[in-house]
Amino acid sequence: FPTRRSSDLEAQGFGLATEAVRELIDLLFNQTDVGRIVASTDERNTRAHRLLMRTGFRKANTTYGVFRGQSCIELAWELTRPVRSNSAT
Repeated sequence: FPTRRSSDLEAQGFGLATEAVRELIDLLFNQTDVGRIVASTDERNTRAHRLLMRTGFRKANTTYGVFRGQSCIELAWELTRPVRSNSAT
């Protein structure tokens, strides 16, 4: 499910977004059959890039387009469901 969020400057730097994204990842992979999570960011949003990398996402591709009449570059990120071992040792 898509989500978009811009944080207030006062709330940045406390790890809240990282914790929230990790919880969302855990919920999606442990409570649903979702196999892949996809996120997109504006190329200029380096904070979002670091957040996604911190939570395990990898850059998947780059798209060039127009947003509100201006050229933009959008980065797509993805995280695939971890493979779980069925063997107990």
